[in-house]
Amino acid sequence: MNSTIDVINKRIDLGEVRVPGTRVYSGQPRGKAARQHFRVDSLDREEGVVTVLIPSDTYSIGPSFLLGLFEPSIIKLGEDRFFAKYKFPWDTILLDSLHETVARATKTSTVLRSIAS
Repeated sequence: MNSTIDVINKRIDLGEVRVPGTRVYSGQPRGKAARQHFRVDSLDREEGVVTVLIPSDTYSIGPSFLLGLFEPSIIKLGEDRFFAKYKFPWDTILLDSLHETVARATKTSTVLRSIAS
């Protein structure tokens, strides 16, 4: 009997952590709280792809929120593995914040590594 491992696709639905009545995600503390809520450290270690969903009526998602949510993952996985692991079917404008976040996280990581050397 052959057995195959089915890679389970997981989801993070940011609608679960959105402040009621708002269409904006902001603040690093809120991002860190979301990271804990979704157990992102565990997701980083697990097999499979994680799709990050955002409500369609979202107006803005700030880089500070995204840093709180994903900075440790970006640093740990590196940019290429981060984008292979986490998928973002978002509007282009919202993706701009994500790309800014990744640039900031990788720049900070590089600066800190050079200081530590």
